[in-house]
Amino acid sequence: VYIVQVNIQVKPGSIDGFIEATKENAKSSLQEPGVVRFDIYQHEQDPACFEFIEIYRTQEDARMHRETIHFQRWSEIAEPMMVQPRTRTIYTNILP
Repeated sequence: VYIVQVNIQVKPGSIDGFIEATKENAKSSLQEPGVVRFDIYQHEQDPACFEFIEIYRTQEDARMHRETIHFQRWSEIAEPMMVQPRTRTIYTNILP
């Protein structure tokens, strides 16, 4: 599997809109055959801080995800809400 951890800091006044757009993107992402999981986390003490854990079957599936209409729509909506560009860290699965 191919695992992507995404960290995003959202502008304080944009949290609700960001969550709404992100839920829509995640719901559509989970319909993609190459997506295993698409988890969204909000920091408990800093509600403007989010983390996504995206698990794909292959690296190619992750690339194809970024080409979908729903991801492009999310990017157009969510990127202006971010304090700075999101960061990504790539992992490979050890266990299970």
